[in-house]
Amino acid sequence: MYHYTECGLRNVWLENGYNSRKTGYGEAVSVEDVDGLHALLALRLADKKGSLTAAELRFLRTHLCLSQASLATVFPVSLP
Repeated sequence: MYHYTECGLRNVWLENGYNSRKTGYGEAVSVEDVDGLHALLALRLADKKGSLTAAELRFLRTHLCLSQASLATVFPVSLP
């Protein structure tokens, strides 16, 4: 299994769909369908019960190619 932290989420483990090989700099890992993986992660986060963590919101924002300002216009929030 590969602990896939490159997306910014700490709880993603890949059982398959990746390749690894040793290089002179250490182990190199490539994900076979990173766009499909990120789309699946985004769908799972959209269906998540409860609040999103900061990392999950950041992942969704970058996956949707939204700036912080754009996200704020889509989801206006006021602080207490």
